[in-house]
Amino acid sequence: MSPMRGMALGGGGSSTSTGSRAAERSYSFPRHETLAIFRVCVQGGLLNCPAPANISPDYCLYHQVVGHELEDCYTFKGKAETWINQGVIDMGDTLVSPPQPHIQGRTNQRTSIVTQSTSSTRRRCPKLAAILKIRCIFNGNGKLLEDLVLAAKEGVFVNVDSEFDLENIVTAARHAGKKVQILLRINPDVDPQVHPYVATGNKNSKFGIRNEKLQWFLDAVKSHPNELQLVGAHCHLGSTITKVDIFRDAAVLMVNYIDQIRAQGFNIDYLNIGGGLGIDYHHTGAILPTPMDLINTVRELVVSRDLNLIIEPGRSLIANTCCFVNRVTGVKTNGTKNFIVIDGSMSELIRPSLYGAYQHIELVSPPLPTAEISTFDVVGPVCESADFLGKERELRTPAKGAGLVVHDAGAYCMSMASTYNLKMRPPEYWFNILCWILISCFDI
Repeated sequence: MSPMRGMALGGGGSSTSTGSRAAERSYSFPRHETLAIFRVCVQGGLLNCPAPANISPDYCLYHQVVGHELEDCYTFKGKAETWINQGVIDMGDTLVSPPQPHIQGRTNQRTSIVTQSTSSTRRRCPKLAAILKIRCIFNGNGKLLEDLVLAAKEGVFVNVDSEFDLENIVTAARHAGKKVQILLRINPDVDPQVHPYVATGNKNSKFGIRNEKLQWFLDAVKSHPNELQLVGAHCHLGSTITKVDIFRDAAVLMVNYIDQIRAQGFNIDYLNIGGGLGIDYHHTGAILPTPMDLINTVRELVVSRDLNLIIEPGRSLIANTCCFVNRVTGVKTNGTKNFIVIDGSMSELIRPSLYGAYQHIELVSPPLPTAEISTFDVVGPVCESADFLGKERELRTPAKGAGLVVHDAGAYCMSMASTYNLKMRPPEYWFNILCWILISCFDI
């Protein structure tokens, strides 16, 4: 029997309902092959984790090394706790990036962070915020009225993204019978030096408002004193940012805007500088900015204006807590190209196809010592030439059925998965050193 495919995340906790279909489609795998996968997945610390006796052959396995990745979140919380107590910083963690609400809830409970909701599909976010006693920011350029009404009822912050968005927020406030606390999302037009698809704060972005329109929004807020309370300003430059000086450039502009807003009588308490910090996707040992580096970069500006700082470090906290585990269907050559064909695809993990993004790939089942090292494109079975997980990767030629891992699948991976080409989304497993938990079974 072949090794398995999927994604893994860990940490323990109670199981969510999985339904009967998962139980009906469970298969037994030889223990030595199961453990071979996790010797690579866990990278130490969980090698003695008992593998489940029955696992669906098409599954999504999330793993987390306790004491490393997610623990970084707790360490960061500890370092920032003094600032939180002083009212200087809130840590925002976006619901865009985590693939599972199970993860979001457990992380928020232990870190006392702000949660950011970005679309109507996250309409449970304000309720989640109320249950976990965390603050929530409702963001996005196309927020629906019914979601804004719920946000108003639950008392969460709402980012203002456009003229029509402001009108909808006023309407929602009237429906809810409550005043809505708002932040203006302003585009500082600072180049984040990232892929254009994940650059979100330039002058031509579909998100936010241009600074020359600022006065119109201030006048509009003044004309609705019973519905709106302006409490802050927000910007979000983009994602996978690797230089913190970019955040300082943005912060300089943003505090100047806040000075202008305060001069008109508004009591501004918050600056949300966004997030988008990258991680070492290439696994080269690169030292990239941490959330604390971001904080230290803008700290003086924030303190000088007596502001509460909100940051959104979601990707940098959870991207490397998960991996996408696949099995090799076969190896082929066409022209000058060598291909490793796997059962995973762009349907489950679209970042490489969508952004040309690099994610580190590793063979799980050790190939024979005599296996030739070649340069491969790692591709899936979907009927698209764009269906690849990695290009130009030097790997030993794997045997048919060998395991293959795509690392750092914790952010913007399973949350963006689809059933394109009739690919069924695999189930997800959460595990720690003691147990495995099936947290979702999706389409099996």
